[in-house]
Amino acid sequence: MQKTLLFIALGTVLALPPAIASEPTLPSVVTAAKRPQAVDTALASVSVLTREDIERIQAQDTVTLLRHFAAVDLSRTGGPGSQTSVFLRGTNPNHVLVLIDGVRVASANTGGYAFEGLPVELIERIELVRGPLAALYGSDAIGGVIQIFTRSPATPSVEVGVARYDSFRLSASNGYRTERGGIGIVLSRRGSQGYSSQNVNGFSFDPDRDASYVERALVTADTQANEQLNIRANALRSASDVEFDDGRSQMVQRQFGMSAVYQNSESYAQTFRLGYAKEVIDTPVFFQTFRTRRLQGDWQHDLILDGGKALTLGINTASEKGSAGGEKRTLIAPFVRLAVPVNGHELQASVRADDDSQFGMNGSFSAAWGYQFESARLFANFGQGFRAPNLNELYSPGFGGLFAGNENLDPERSHSFEVGADQSFGAASKLRLRAFRTRITDLISFSGGEVFSAENIARAAIDGVELSVESSLFACKVSGDITLQNPRNLSNDQTLLRRPKRKIGAHANCDFDALNVSVDGFGYSAREDFAATLPGYGLADLSASYQIAPAWSVQAKLENLFDRKYELASGFNTPQRTWLVTVKWAQ
Repeated sequence: MQKTLLFIALGTVLALPPAIASEPTLPSVVTAAKRPQAVDTALASVSVLTREDIERIQAQDTVTLLRHFAAVDLSRTGGPGSQTSVFLRGTNPNHVLVLIDGVRVASANTGGYAFEGLPVELIERIELVRGPLAALYGSDAIGGVIQIFTRSPATPSVEVGVARYDSFRLSASNGYRTERGGIGIVLSRRGSQGYSSQNVNGFSFDPDRDASYVERALVTADTQANEQLNIRANALRSASDVEFDDGRSQMVQRQFGMSAVYQNSESYAQTFRLGYAKEVIDTPVFFQTFRTRRLQGDWQHDLILDGGKALTLGINTASEKGSAGGEKRTLIAPFVRLAVPVNGHELQASVRADDDSQFGMNGSFSAAWGYQFESARLFANFGQGFRAPNLNELYSPGFGGLFAGNENLDPERSHSFEVGADQSFGAASKLRLRAFRTRITDLISFSGGEVFSAENIARAAIDGVELSVESSLFACKVSGDITLQNPRNLSNDQTLLRRPKRKIGAHANCDFDALNVSVDGFGYSAREDFAATLPGYGLADLSASYQIAPAWSVQAKLENLFDRKYELASGFNTPQRTWLVTVKWAQ
C-alpha cells in the first residue's frame, strides 16, 4: 500500500502548456519549443495526429498510426503486440525520445519504448518533431521526439469491434466535468489468436498461431483551484501477454503523474511536474525479467518580454534504475530557450547542460532562423544531440558471456542541419519541403572482440529530403508525402539496416454528411537486414464510417487491401488482408 501511495504521489506528468497571454489561438503544439506555438510557426519539422485523425484511420494499434507520419519507418518481429522498432529520419530506434504527457517512458535497460503496449483508445493527440531536440530534452533526442497526449473524456462512450484472426476490441470511457474541473476514465481490452510470428526463414519457426492480449486503464483528474492555479493528474496501466514461436512474453507498464500550472500575470507562468514510470517484461523461455523505473521532476518558467521576446527556462531532474545489474543513475539539467522577433524574422537559440552521475557534464546547443512571407515561409535550424548508453549496454552480463555490456562506453553524439520551405495556395492547400543532414559519432555496437561486447565503433551519416502536400477538393481532403533518405554506416559504407531509402504515402478522406470514407496508400523501397535484403512493397487501406443515429455509428476497414506479402524483419510474418468492424455508442 505504501508503494502504491508513493506511485500515485510521484507519477508521470501531464505536460500542460502554460496558459500565458500570448498563447496562439490557432491549433498549437508544445513539443518543439516546450511551450505553445502555432504548428505553422515552429522552426522545425512538426506533424500532428489529432483524435479526429485517429478515429478516421481506425488503427488497431499505435504502430499502425505511426506509419502515417513522413520519415517514420517501422520494424516488427511478429504480429500484434510483438516487439516494434521505430526509425525516425534513418536514426536508430533508441535515438527517438518518447514522451507520454511530458514524461520519458523508454526503458532504462534497452533505451527503447514498447509502442505495442500503448492502445489507440487512450490517445488524444500525437505530436512528432523530426530533428534533434537535445538542447531542450537532453539524451536520446537525436532523431526527434514523439510525444503522446492521453485522453480526458467528459461523456460516456462504448466501442465493440471484431476483426480477422479471431480478434476483438472492447473499450469504454466516461467522465464528469464542472466549471472547476472533472475526472475521466478509459478502459480497453484487445485480443487476437494471431498468426505464426515467424515463417520458414525464421530461426525458430513454429507454424502454430501466436496469440496476444492486452488490457489498459487510464484515469485522469483536473481542477482549477483558483484563477491562477490549475492542477492535473493521471494514472495509466497497460498489461500484455504476447506469444511468439519460442514462448511468450508478459509486460506491465505503469505510469502515474501530476502537474501544477501557476499563472500569476499575463506575461509569466510557471509549471511544476512530477512523473513516475515503471516497466516489467518477463520472458521465461529466455530466463529473463527486465525491470526499469524512472522518477522525473521538472520546474519550468515561461516569460513574455518586451518586443514579443519569449523566454523559457527551467530545470529537469531524473533518477532511473534498471535490472541489468541493479545500477541506477541520476540527472540534473538546467536549460534555457530564447525566441526573438526582428523585423519579420524569428531567431531562436536553446542551450542545456546535462549533469549525469555516470557521464558527467554534456552540453547541447541549437539555433534556428525563420522568415514569414505573405504566403510562404523559410526556416533553417542546427542542433546537437547525444545519447547516454543504456544500462544493458553498460552492465548486461550477456548470454553465456556473449554480447556483454561495457562500463567504459562513451555517449553517442550528433549534429544535424535542416532547411525548410512552406508555400500556401489559398486557405486549403499547402506544400512543404525539407532537406536534412545528420552525422553521428561513437555509435554503440555489440561487435567487440570474439565475444561481441559493446563498444564505440560506428559512425553514421544520414542525408534526406521530405516533400509533403495537402489540399481540399470538394468534400475531400487529400495529402501525400515523399521521403528520400540515405542512411549509411560510415565505418563499412553499408546502408543502415531495416531503413528504406524511399517512402511514399498518399491519403484521401471524403466526408458526405453521415458517411466518411478514407483511402490510405504506402510504398517502401527495399531494405537491408541481417544477411538478407527485404524487397520493397506497397500497401493500401480502405476505411469507412457511418453515423446511423445521433449516438450510434458503425466503422469498417480493410487493411492490406490487395493482400500483399511483405516483411518488416527477415523471417517474420506480417498480416494478410485484414477486415475490422466496429460499433460505437457515444453520448
